[in-house]
Amino acid sequence: MATHSSYRRNGLGLLFLLSALVQSAAGCSDEPGQPASSGEQAHDETPSGGVGDDDAAPATISVRGKVLDMGRRPLAGLPVHIGDHPLALTDTSGQFTVPNVSPPYTVTVLLGTSKTVVIYEGLSRPDPTIVAVDPSTQLRQAGIQGTLAGGGGYPEAALTRTSVQLAAKALYSATPGFSQPGENTFILAPPATSWTGPATIPGTLHALQYTYKAANDQKPIEYKGYGTLTNVSITEGDNEIPTKITLEPIGKVSFSASTTAPADYAVKQKTLRLTIGGQIAIELPKDPEPGPNIVYPVPAIGDAQGQVTVSAENASTGARSTTTKNELALDAVNATIGILPSPTLVLPVDKATGVNMSTSFSWTKLDGGVHVLVLLAGPGNPHYQIVTAATEARLPDLASAGIQLPPGTTYNWVVGAFAPFASVDAYAGNDAADKNALPVLYEAQSSFRSFTTAP
Repeated sequence: MATHSSYRRNGLGLLFLLSALVQSAAGCSDEPGQPASSGEQAHDETPSGGVGDDDAAPATISVRGKVLDMGRRPLAGLPVHIGDHPLALTDTSGQFTVPNVSPPYTVTVLLGTSKTVVIYEGLSRPDPTIVAVDPSTQLRQAGIQGTLAGGGGYPEAALTRTSVQLAAKALYSATPGFSQPGENTFILAPPATSWTGPATIPGTLHALQYTYKAANDQKPIEYKGYGTLTNVSITEGDNEIPTKITLEPIGKVSFSASTTAPADYAVKQKTLRLTIGGQIAIELPKDPEPGPNIVYPVPAIGDAQGQVTVSAENASTGARSTTTKNELALDAVNATIGILPSPTLVLPVDKATGVNMSTSFSWTKLDGGVHVLVLLAGPGNPHYQIVTAATEARLPDLASAGIQLPPGTTYNWVVGAFAPFASVDAYAGNDAADKNALPVLYEAQSSFRSFTTAP
């Protein structure tokens, strides 16, 4: 199994941040740019309200939380620290209990095999869900192949293809595979379908046939057919599907949207997906048209909704910001999609030396969101993920747990940000880690920096 370097559904992009850090060189970071002023950003939803908080907490509470992996599966046997309370271990359901906690409190979870430290600061709720992303996670992957029938016919005419994708609740990542030229077969290569947990998962295969403009522009112009195959069992490795997917004729409707991005940000990618029952069914070819606006013909599937993801990049810093909007009508006209400016790193400066446990890491705030400070070094060194609503954090002293900042070691660091979340309490809600469960999700990533720890 290979480590997957992108994310699709869960974990709110933390694995992406970790993977990006692994791939970044110490010299690739940029000096920070100036944050956009409030007059320079425009967006359709104001995230400052965010996902709400609970009422004021009592003097002490019994914290009964759970720790899940990036695929939202329970992690057992992990040590959980809350202040000076006795160490708790997660059970087979990923649950832990710590009584008599005075809020606000901090949860620290240790993933011993990779020396990963996951910290949620400023919690008050009694039932936090902690998503612990391990940078060494190995995902299960499956290859899928089968046969197609119906639609506009097979073998397909010129400039016609069929996109096939697996939809399943358990999936961490799903991207399309395609029909084979001159045949009635389709193939999804193993990286297209990945997950954590059991070796076999149930799902539904969705097939969409369309014609497109040209070999270098595969944006659909007409749809020839759509079909599904339900109750499919997919096992890690190669899968041959014995039953044909039969496609029925289908029409199209027109979807349009306009995007607003902060100053100095340019829209880089526009992706449309169809969701059915809250699950991604089909990802359409990326919109190749330049500029921030979207005009896209989509298939008229009665029970489907649209999901649009627009990503922009700051040319001077390399910071990125993405907005995903869910539950859109397929025939929406001029839907509005706003992009927020990414956090700007403040201190320590790039390539700083002498960093130790007293060093403060700071950045600018994402309005209405929470931040995730990620620090990553080479194998065998501690990795840190700190979730906080603040714009400053320090590394905790975990020497008693066998975790110490190694001397003379180079680290890369980045800050991710997610909105709308009014607090870490809201971010730690049971459904918060599923990006498809939110009407709109803002995800931002600062530029990268490096530092070297004290000798």
